[in-house]
Amino acid sequence: MNIDSIITEWTYRLDKGYPDCEDDYVELRNVLQEMTDLPEAEQNVIVKRAMGLTEQEQDQEVADNISNSDLNELKSTIENIAPTYAKYLKIFNLFDPNSLGTISEVLLAKLINKAGGQGERVGASQGLTDVIINQKPISLKTTNQTRPIMLGSDLKYTDTRLANQLVNFFNENKKYFNLKIKDLLNELPTNTNSKTSDEMLSYASEIKNRIDSIAKKLSGDEEYFVWAAKEQDKTTKVIKSINLYVLDYQSEKVIETLNNGYLYITNAGAWGISIEPATKDGKEPKRGTVLVQADNQGKFLNVTPIFIRQTIGTEKAINIPLIYDDQLTNNISPSDLVSNKILNVLDDLANELFGQASDGENDNLSGEG
Repeated sequence: MNIDSIITEWTYRLDKGYPDCEDDYVELRNVLQEMTDLPEAEQNVIVKRAMGLTEQEQDQEVADNISNSDLNELKSTIENIAPTYAKYLKIFNLFDPNSLGTISEVLLAKLINKAGGQGERVGASQGLTDVIINQKPISLKTTNQTRPIMLGSDLKYTDTRLANQLVNFFNENKKYFNLKIKDLLNELPTNTNSKTSDEMLSYASEIKNRIDSIAKKLSGDEEYFVWAAKEQDKTTKVIKSINLYVLDYQSEKVIETLNNGYLYITNAGAWGISIEPATKDGKEPKRGTVLVQADNQGKFLNVTPIFIRQTIGTEKAINIPLIYDDQLTNNISPSDLVSNKILNVLDDLANELFGQASDGENDNLSGEG
């Protein structure tokens, strides 16, 4: 690699003959791609050094190409629209609290756009991303703060058909419940007392693939993971707030955390991962220790709030309060008022989109005049 020729070509392409903005360093990357066979990681190092970043600052650029400044920008953006976001979600919470998952994604994207940013909901696509904000992909998951967080499926890397066989094997070989998964994975392929080597390898592969798939879902491809944790009132069960955790998971760290856990099983033929060994022959994990909920079907890929809190460090949530505090000036309940108003809006939208309804069809559903 001829450094002089690369620098000459790069500066020749710049308007001022020297780097003056971030786009100029994008051009350096283009030159490196055209003139060298360097791996992308080495190209990144050269570009960052050209930008004047120290090695320490380069280390702070996270492995999935999401920088600390990007992370802070995303947090700041969400914090800025949080009051309006809370105001709108309060309304939808009164109308139908079960719809907050999808509507929270749509509202987040729309409010970012309204604030001058760029927001787009893409949750219906086949990828992991639910929302894109300022060209940064976000996997947004909304759950009760005590329930497992479902991460979708990844059939390419997991085979749930093996789950029952795996559980039966561990039910017959209870000593493995006292081994950390990283040690269990090392021992399984070499122990052929009761199963063939191929079968043992398939069990090890099944455990590893599930962990790898969870890590892939959480870390994504240059993607943020945002958990919207719904907090319910213990007495009324009404959702009183949503806590948004903006996280940037590293695949290696997720794998390390889960490999340091212990496998547990259920009578239903499912297996999960806990922080400590489970009691009663590996079937009863201690309360508050489950990292991955036992499952063998559609919820195979998941993590629990315990996992989030174990790996979150000092990260603080962005709180979105949903309790309706204002006093109403009429006798109608908040839920009835919201329902009536939304139905009126739906009438207007239906007429605008599909034309005026025929006589007697789609009369005003709210009952208002």
